[in-house]
Amino acid sequence: MPRSRTAIVLAVLVALAVTPVAAHDVAEPPLLIDTDAGLDDLRALAVVLAQPRPQVAGIVTSDGVLGPAQGAFVVEAWIERLGRGDVPVVAGRSVGASPPPFRDFVRANLRDAGLPIRDDRRTDGDPLAHVRKWISAQHGAGVRILCLGPLTNLAALIESDPGIVDAIHSVYWAADPRSDDPGAQWNLERDRAAADAILDLGIDLRLVTPAAGDVALFDAALLDAVESQSTPAAEAFAALHAVDDLRAHALEQADSVADDLAAIVALQPLVARFESWSDTNPIQARTASLADWDRDFARTVYRDRFSDDHGPQPRPYVVLERYPTDPEQFLPDVAPVVDPILERHGLEEWRASVLTNELHRHLGIYSIVGVKMGILARELLDADLDELRVTTWAGPKPPVSCLADGLQVATGASLGRGTIENVDGGRPQVRARFTKGDRSLELALSDEVLADIRTDVRTAAERYGNLTDAYFDEIRRLSLQYWLDLDRHSIFERTDDRRTR
Repeated sequence: MPRSRTAIVLAVLVALAVTPVAAHDVAEPPLLIDTDAGLDDLRALAVVLAQPRPQVAGIVTSDGVLGPAQGAFVVEAWIERLGRGDVPVVAGRSVGASPPPFRDFVRANLRDAGLPIRDDRRTDGDPLAHVRKWISAQHGAGVRILCLGPLTNLAALIESDPGIVDAIHSVYWAADPRSDDPGAQWNLERDRAAADAILDLGIDLRLVTPAAGDVALFDAALLDAVESQSTPAAEAFAALHAVDDLRAHALEQADSVADDLAAIVALQPLVARFESWSDTNPIQARTASLADWDRDFARTVYRDRFSDDHGPQPRPYVVLERYPTDPEQFLPDVAPVVDPILERHGLEEWRASVLTNELHRHLGIYSIVGVKMGILARELLDADLDELRVTTWAGPKPPVSCLADGLQVATGASLGRGTIENVDGGRPQVRARFTKGDRSLELALSDEVLADIRTDVRTAAERYGNLTDAYFDEIRRLSLQYWLDLDRHSIFERTDDRRTR
């Protein structure tokens, strides 16, 4: 059916609130992938692993299209082809049910694609122990789980260690008991007991299944677009679909599987809007079904995952031959954090932050937060410099108004061209709206981080006197610490993502 151009709202993922000095800050909760190694699963794995972000803690195989042992051999070989053999794989729990009737077809064709179909038993010890280790290695950051098969492993994991629920940030599952699409029921019915157990827990569970008859994400045009790329992941993807039966099967079944879409939504929540199961039941309210999704946006994300040219374009040089990144080129208090900031946050944020600090004429916390907010908005909206219109409610009074300087440098929006507006709405807010074409995204600094900043600034004023030299020295020290420690992917709440008319 035709895709409506109505508003698409962000599937809200509660951002990790981190304290500014936490040594274990991460860009985002890593993914743990559970897969039954079907063809659609291999595509989804390719989409996720084609780029180094997000971090993938590990992959566990479930009993579905293939059995867990066979699936683990296939997945290991597949991710090696993708250039991601660093990601650990274990064979998970068996359902104990008869193999599905199409398993032999899949086995035969994956063998034709050169992937190993082995019948010998695989021993990974206790797979749940491996998964618990992967989760505990995140040091409290939690994990997001992308489940592309039945929920057998997740249910068994929680049954063996109920406390593990607290370490689960969110779950994306390619299934939905409420869906009218028969394909959506396969992962559910393969292990209904496990599904029922998970649905009763109140986990943040996102059910990613389009309505029956909905427009497919994957089709021949998207397959051609991926195959035209030259990255290792794109070449592996093309080689898999060079097997005639696999290519035909992928295109025939594209409108009845949701694994590709589940992967895309986990990577880019702006693609989809979810509706809660209940307004009154607190457990059911944590479960949400896919209400609508933006096919064009999803296809763009899918295609770009396989491209060398991924993400917003870096800031072009205007008068510099090269950008300063050598610690010896910076003042003594900045030099020790140059390399850690570059490693943690990347060159584009570094460039924008340095320019902002020089423009702003001092190191300031809110101007640096503005840089991080602007770079994140460009990433989420896939926008290059000068493509965004920005509205901020930082107001006209320092220190919060300093946010606007960082926003301008990071996005390229400028007062002179009328592409940024700073609204005086009363109490200043560390909040801004970013618009690219008919897509709009609103970001606000999390309450927890904002409270930490306010406490630090107030303490500095009380200790050293407001606007004294000693006060600005302390603000400079704090700004360097925030610059290093605050990760743009985890400090903002996405409060108003929508598609505009």
